[in-house]
Amino acid sequence: MGFADQFGERFARTVTRKRLTVLRSPSDEPRSVRRIRRDGLTGARLRRRAPMAHYDEALTLREARAQYFEANGFGADGGYAARWVKLRAGPIRFAIPNTTARVRAVRLHDLHHLMTGYDTNWRGEFEISAWEIAGSCRDYVAAWILNLGGLAAGLFTYPRAVFRAFVRGRHSPNFYSTGFSDGLLEQTVGDARGALRLDGALAAATPGDRVAFAGWSLGALLLYTAPLVGLVWLASRLLGS
Repeated sequence: MGFADQFGERFARTVTRKRLTVLRSPSDEPRSVRRIRRDGLTGARLRRRAPMAHYDEALTLREARAQYFEANGFGADGGYAARWVKLRAGPIRFAIPNTTARVRAVRLHDLHHLMTGYDTNWRGEFEISAWEIAGSCRDYVAAWILNLGGLAAGLFTYPRAVFRAFVRGRHSPNFYSTGFSDGLLEQTVGDARGALRLDGALAAATPGDRVAFAGWSLGALLLYTAPLVGLVWLASRLLGS
């Protein structure tokens, strides 16, 4: 095993040992999982019974997106016209501004959910964050900011799933390279998945994939922990003076 392989393996094991538990509410879980939990299946059995969402490959992306909006309660327009985006992490409710930059990115982000099958709960968002970063968010600044946060959080909550999603993204392009258009929505799900190379088996992680994952993970952690470290340092200076 080469240096890159050893580095990736050690990084994944280190993150897994430091794994934390995310506060989640039933509303954060896909309906299929809530039904399984209601019927008394938990733990490993639940994980085996919660497959990713799939859409009929004959549907156009416009038709599949309408189903996706309805299933997730996003409204007919996907919430793109809303001023705020309401989120929930367990008992904590909060909102973020629905900026023009975010809407520009999320129009493609929602289509990526259709393509990859990742859910809209926290795990699915962390997975798709890793997948989009691996394939590049191009000039979509809002996507970079939100996805780096999702990657950082995913390292502590679902490290193995996030790593798999990152590797998958390294071997498939995404819609950030083409941009949004009405013509894109007229493609069928099957054709679009084929164009993004998502219709085959997951490629095995290469040494380059592992090094890239380690690098992006480190960058995401530094980006989102540096402000906290700075605040702690400032507070200690002020209290010590």
